[in-house]
Amino acid sequence: MIIGAIINGGSEAALGNTSHDGYAAIIFYTMAEAIQWATLQSQDWPVNPGTGIVPMPLVCTIVNTSTSARRWWYNGTEVTG
Repeated sequence: MIIGAIINGGSEAALGNTSHDGYAAIIFYTMAEAIQWATLQSQDWPVNPGTGIVPMPLVCTIVNTSTSARRWWYNGTEVTG
């Protein structure tokens, strides 16, 4: 099973704020679909939470439960390491 999750979000200054944790988890059929989703979803899309437009890059992860492999993306870039 391949699971993608958004685990944190916000500007770099806000990443320590745990109120952003735990947005969503999605199950994918292929790793290619999961990678495309993580790349697009983690990109910085400005949002307006009512206090003005703020950057909202996300930290996303993909976990392959068959291999125990975990990969990470932030702001459209894979940062696995």
